[in-house]
Amino acid sequence: MEVNSKERQKILAFAEEHFKECEALKTTWNGRQIRNAFQTAIALAEYEIHKLKERFELTNPKPRLEVGQFEKVAEASRHFDEYIKVTLGSAEEDLARERFERRDDLGMSDIEQEAGSKKKRTTKLYLKNNRRRGENLPIDY
Repeated sequence: MEVNSKERQKILAFAEEHFKECEALKTTWNGRQIRNAFQTAIALAEYEIHKLKERFELTNPKPRLEVGQFEKVAEASRHFDEYIKVTLGSAEEDLARERFERRDDLGMSDIEQEAGSKKKRTTKLYLKNNRRRGENLPIDY
């Protein structure tokens, strides 16, 4: 798969702009979606070269990855997200949170903070239970 340097810069600029747009909408692509976007863009490039080969009877053309393929993938993804929201009444990440499948709204600091407060609650409960058994443990952990 070929990607010339000019097109590479366009793809990177698109990725940065797409990320900013998603961030403004409080959504992001997860790793699976990013991988799928690349696979789909590559498949589009291969399809486009196949059609050109048939139309112009080319012997051995090579597919080229271009920003346009990524734009098509992003647009299709946006339409799918809108479809899910309309048909199910919520965004996919909201439904996943409600079903306790995952929390897309948590950053690493939130996860670390949540883990820290859980550890603190567990420790206080442990200390409280051991104090009842007559052990002399400090309460201010």
